[in-house]
Amino acid sequence: MTIRATAAVLKKPRDLQLRDFTVPDIGPDEGLLRVEACGLCGTDYEQWQGHLRDWGGGLPIIPGHEVIGFIEAVGSNAAKRWKVAEGDRVAVEPVIPCGHCSQCVTGAYTRCETDSGYGLYHGTKVAPLLWGGYATHLYLHPRAMLHHLPTGVPPDVMTLFNPLSNAVRWIYEVGKVGLGSTVVVSGPGQRGLLATFVAKQAGATSIIVTGIGKDARRSSWRGILGRTPRSMSTRTIPSRACAHSPTESSPTSSWTSPPGPPRPWRRPSTWSSAADGSCSPVSRVTIR
Repeated sequence: MTIRATAAVLKKPRDLQLRDFTVPDIGPDEGLLRVEACGLCGTDYEQWQGHLRDWGGGLPIIPGHEVIGFIEAVGSNAAKRWKVAEGDRVAVEPVIPCGHCSQCVTGAYTRCETDSGYGLYHGTKVAPLLWGGYATHLYLHPRAMLHHLPTGVPPDVMTLFNPLSNAVRWIYEVGKVGLGSTVVVSGPGQRGLLATFVAKQAGATSIIVTGIGKDARRSSWRGILGRTPRSMSTRTIPSRACAHSPTESSPTSSWTSPPGPPRPWRRPSTWSSAADGSCSPVSRVTIR
């Protein structure tokens, strides 16, 4: 019996449409995932707006690259390689590494030069079509990277595996944060809050979180750290300081960014300059 999948296809900017697909037959080296949930990334929003229409898979495309789900079908060779069986709950890494380019052979597979992966890299013109997490099913390429997941964690929490792993990378592995460290996190977004949590777990004594004025309204601090911040203040900084800030709209300063070519700093569009040459207010939250 032919299995049908349903996916939300981004046909053009700001236009997601539901479409049915035929689920491909699975060979001995492949697999099929029944999608349980897919996390929402800031890149998904940029993709929906149309900013990535000429990058990667272009349009039309099935978005979604923070995917968790259950093994629906798996080939004999793939089952041995991934150490999975039908029904196992897994997370799927966004990148499908080639394993032999200059980046992969040095261990930096997330920068694989083949630009292959999920949600961003292949449009619906590339067989077998099911390359994104905004769908009922996801094709598992022979080189896909899977990780076993516990069964007791709710899907809305489990989809944080991707941003949380980034926070661990930035704060602990690259930033070397430990007992007594002082950490500055720029921007209390999803990844910023998780970076704050990881810094606290790593033993940081002082964590300073900065952001624009409206970020002061966030009430997630108690849930992230188990208590309220020691202090919170808001001040206005000169536009010259904004223009020369090393911080992008990413949640952490450049010293904790993942390795790779540096990107030029660009002032976030949410910052506005006042007539006196100042930027909009910046919040500072200090947790001790």
